[in-house]
Amino acid sequence: MYSYFYTFIKTFSFRLLNTQLNLYANILSDSVFRKISDAISSDTGCHWAIEKIKFHFNNPRSSKFQEYYFSILSDSQNFLADENFFGKFKQQYGLQGITNEYLSMLEISKSAILKLIEGGRLAELYYNYFSRALVRRGDSYKEINLGSFFTKLVHNFLPGDYCALDNPIKDGFGLKNEGFFLSFIVISDAYKNYSVSNQKGITEIRNQIFEMDKKNLFKKDKLTDIKLLDLIFWSDTNRPL
Repeated sequence: MYSYFYTFIKTFSFRLLNTQLNLYANILSDSVFRKISDAISSDTGCHWAIEKIKFHFNNPRSSKFQEYYFSILSDSQNFLADENFFGKFKQQYGLQGITNEYLSMLEISKSAILKLIEGGRLAELYYNYFSRALVRRGDSYKEINLGSFFTKLVHNFLPGDYCALDNPIKDGFGLKNEGFFLSFIVISDAYKNYSVSNQKGITEIRNQIFEMDKKNLFKKDKLTDIKLLDLIFWSDTNRPL
């Protein structure tokens, strides 16, 4: 009797929690969607977006990074075979605060990590490996949040569904006071909704940047709408004109 009652209460509470979280996330996603629309959805906005993307053509460091990005994108075989995948990943993305000891732990856990990503168990992945990472600081260990690392890794394998998030973009969309995981889900959702409902504008931006892309920096078959929007808003928040 007790077990049945407890299960009933727990199920009811979970449904209530789930409903309220969904409502709140939808409010935030709509807010981000409006900010994207205000920035891009016009002839002037498309020109603005293209100017933002030009930064990645003209900046040698960004251009070099894009080569690395597309070379490892969605490549699970390379991920599992490369014994220093996370070390290179950290360096290329400029990720801070992560020790070699913790990177080694991630290397050992690659099969389990990939299984969680491919199974869509992102909350579990975030909680187990990135939300409270124990890293050595001198003679002791400190708990740190590796939210940005987490989003970039997930984006690498699911580039059409989730964004690679950093603090400037998060803050720029008005989510400074929100958690990293929630912001990651919200912005990814807003990006997807915008790309679906504004394909004409997205296609126009794509066509123009591919016409300018003489060195084939952005691979046509690999550049997702989410990556395209990320390129725009990364430049806007990190390198404002």
